[in-house]
Amino acid sequence: MRSTRDLIKELEQEAREHSSAKLVALVVGFEHTSSFVLATDVNKLEMLNEFIKQGGEPFGFIRITPEGNGTGKAHVRTAAEYNKDEAIHR
Repeated sequence: MRSTRDLIKELEQEAREHSSAKLVALVVGFEHTSSFVLATDVNKLEMLNEFIKQGGEPFGFIRITPEGNGTGKAHVRTAAEYNKDEAIHR
């Protein structure tokens, strides 16, 4: 697994590449729920480190792009470490 700093860099890169997106986030999975580190969060690295301390596992990215008339489209991408993990893709 990459360092949390590298994951935050990737999150920031995703936000730069998709600047029209209304939301860009790193998804952190827990046993029964998920949490998000938003690209706009001030303390992204600290949040991610805390989620991991609580047992979370960062596994992907999500962004919402506007489609017009108040609608949006969700784009989801797994982190490279999980590209071949079938459980993530179900």
